[in-house]
Amino acid sequence: MKVPVLALTMGDPAGVGPEIVVGTLAHWGLEAEVCVVGDRRVLAEAERILGVSIPWKEARFPLEGNGPFLLDLANADP
Repeated sequence: MKVPVLALTMGDPAGVGPEIVVGTLAHWGLEAEVCVVGDRRVLAEAERILGVSIPWKEARFPLEGNGPFLLDLANADP
């Protein structure tokens, strides 16, 4: 059975969304392929704050392999 694809936005770069996304991916097992839409630099700062490392893979569609995937918009100024 193919697992579903779940797309998440990181939310407001100045809010708690990036930390929630990173913390969820680091500590919870999800039964889906996850593709996060956001800014890699903001998510890297959230990883640093939480003391975790997420093995991001660049999102190329169709998604192939195991995620988590990141669609880097590079649109925020951390």
